[in-house]
Amino acid sequence: MNTYDPEEDFHRTSGLHEFKNSSKRLSESFTHTSRPRPVAAWGTSTGFESLKPDHDSEGALLAIQRRYIRAHEAGRSAFIVPDSTLDEITLTQSKAEEELYKTSNILLDISTEIKRIAETSTTRPPSPQRTTTRGKSPEQIRADSKEPPPSSQYDDPVSFFAKNKNGPIKFVYLNQVKNVPNPNPYNLQVVPYSEIDKHYYTMSANGITYIRSDGHSEFTPMPIWVREAEVFHIITRLDVFRLYRYWKSFRKWRKYITQRRLKANKTRLEQSLFVVKPIFSKYLLQLLKMLEADLGKKELLPIKPHANYSVVEFNNHLGNGPTSHRRVVKDSISEFVFSVFELIDHLIQEVCDPERMKLPAEEFQAKARRKVSLRQLMLIEKQKALEQMRITELVNKEIELLGNFIRTADYMLIENLVKLIINDFSAFLRTLQGEKATVFATQVTFDSSARIVFNPDVDTVKSLVQDVLKEMVQQLNNIPRILNHGPFDKYLVQSNQKPQSSADAATLQRSLNEVTEFTKVQHDIIEVIESSFKSAAKYATQFAEHKSVFQFGQSWNLQAYKDSNPTYDTFRADLSRFTGWSTALERIQTSSTRGLLYIDSKALKAMLVPIPAKAIEDLKALLIAMAFDKTTLLLEFFRTSISALGAEPSSLEEFVKFLDMYNPTQQKTSQCMDDINLVEEMYELLEEHQAQVPPEHSQQHMLTSTVFNRFKESLSIGQATINKLKPGYVKVLEASISAASKTFESLNTLLQADAISCSPSYDFCEIGSNCEIRVVTV
Repeated sequence: MNTYDPEEDFHRTSGLHEFKNSSKRLSESFTHTSRPRPVAAWGTSTGFESLKPDHDSEGALLAIQRRYIRAHEAGRSAFIVPDSTLDEITLTQSKAEEELYKTSNILLDISTEIKRIAETSTTRPPSPQRTTTRGKSPEQIRADSKEPPPSSQYDDPVSFFAKNKNGPIKFVYLNQVKNVPNPNPYNLQVVPYSEIDKHYYTMSANGITYIRSDGHSEFTPMPIWVREAEVFHIITRLDVFRLYRYWKSFRKWRKYITQRRLKANKTRLEQSLFVVKPIFSKYLLQLLKMLEADLGKKELLPIKPHANYSVVEFNNHLGNGPTSHRRVVKDSISEFVFSVFELIDHLIQEVCDPERMKLPAEEFQAKARRKVSLRQLMLIEKQKALEQMRITELVNKEIELLGNFIRTADYMLIENLVKLIINDFSAFLRTLQGEKATVFATQVTFDSSARIVFNPDVDTVKSLVQDVLKEMVQQLNNIPRILNHGPFDKYLVQSNQKPQSSADAATLQRSLNEVTEFTKVQHDIIEVIESSFKSAAKYATQFAEHKSVFQFGQSWNLQAYKDSNPTYDTFRADLSRFTGWSTALERIQTSSTRGLLYIDSKALKAMLVPIPAKAIEDLKALLIAMAFDKTTLLLEFFRTSISALGAEPSSLEEFVKFLDMYNPTQQKTSQCMDDINLVEEMYELLEEHQAQVPPEHSQQHMLTSTVFNRFKESLSIGQATINKLKPGYVKVLEASISAASKTFESLNTLLQADAISCSPSYDFCEIGSNCEIRVVTV
């Protein structure tokens, strides 16, 4: 039982909870509420005047009871406190606190009044559950509790206790009002003790106590009970609770109607479903088994990873090649469709069997063998006629269902073909997406513009795969159809299942177009191909550094190179460059894998490697030839010079010729040494590049130094010969010059005397020719 504290209630009501530290918080008094509100705010939204904090020492409970009485008298059963009123009250309380702090006399009066109220309110009336009732009659209990007789003035006990708090009546007994359209746990009725229920209530000025039959009780303070009652009234005015009886009844009615319709539809389905008819269910299950076991296990695109198909090989395997798997698929599925035809033919024969129209006459014959009257015989014949009619009607309905079964079998065939195509295309996609699948082989090479290209390229592979997929679907779309089988037409027409046109019948292509997964699988296959070629193009960028080799191979011409008169430095630089190319080309990978592609670079390597190798061999051959020619010229020059320098002149003219030969030869000595060094470097370069020099060239090269030494010795001998013969031939020359001078002087004299006559037969030129003068500088 909770103890009522009027001082605490007065502080909470008047706004002095901050002034007196010993008072309890508002939330401790209203533990069942999520948002405690000041009692002074109650009543604002109900239309009656809002009360200010009471300073007349009546306490918060009396203030609440007064507000409840006013609301009841005004005909209002609930009231709500808006947030705007709370704000106004908060402002009012702030002003009140300021006034209280300013006026100490008022505070002293309030404290005195609080103490007085506490003293007068300490003793509470005894609770009914603590009253001893053993051995007392109901009249004695009523007299002890001063229970008033039931009357109309106690219909509202809250109002009663609010007006008569300190009156003689301390509590009343109450029962919950039952048997009303809208039961309300807060709708209580004052009753005498003799009429209380098994579970009843008692109400006093402090609150309400709920007493159960087992003796347990629960006390609720009056403010909390009033607030909970008002909250209950507010909630019950919501549509979901107010209209509960209506929408609950309607929902139950709708559920009943739905179940009844479902039951009727279920009965109609059972009458028309094949699976519930023994004669059809047997063939239907057999057809399902054939579709799952036979058709479902066929392979449309049987490819394996690491196959490395070329365009021709892939086309022969899955395309239009003579050994294509497509022909096997066509024959296999056509054979399967013919087996379905046979299955349906067996069903038709069994359904249309005349023996099924006959009555099971054993039962009727047994009845007829007994001694029966004529009337009983007529009744038996009537039963036989009715049974015959029933069996005939049943067989006729099953015959009409044959067209439906044929149409259903056609739909099932198309559905399983769609499933087969999607599953096989998905398996084909998974194979392409596998790590290092290498389904297709492509070669990387350079085109005429020195660009890196693939053969086959991405467009070729995409077109090839798209054509294979499209032609496979087209081939399956052209297989024999169950609806188009001639013997089944009459059953389709009889059951009104015969398509009026090709647009009315389902087709494989139309069914595939309606399946988004089919389009997605095709799109994913193309994406995988494009992604693989993008990765391959990124890998092929390493071959771009060999573009210069390819371009050089297209423009290489040995004769043009020879005509350019290359020097030794040119040879050396070119051989070094070509050797570097060869070394780099030897490091080229011959193959790699990117996605579904096996990238074959052997052809590119085979095309590029010979280019520098051939150029190197050409340069070696040219260098060998040039070195041999240079050596041959040197040896011939040396031998000629040695022979000429070894002959001693016997006349002035021979001496002059000797001098003419000696001087240029001596001047060419340094050039010859340079040529010999050049030849040596050529052969060293050839040896460095492992050139195969012919033996005669090597022998001739080895003679060069020996002959050159002899040549130098011949030059020394020639110089000694000149030094030896020079003085004598100088004297002879001087004598010749003197004689010639005299002859010229004579001729000059004759010319001056005009005594010279020249005839045509004897001219001066002859004399001049006989008097030829050669000036030789020694």
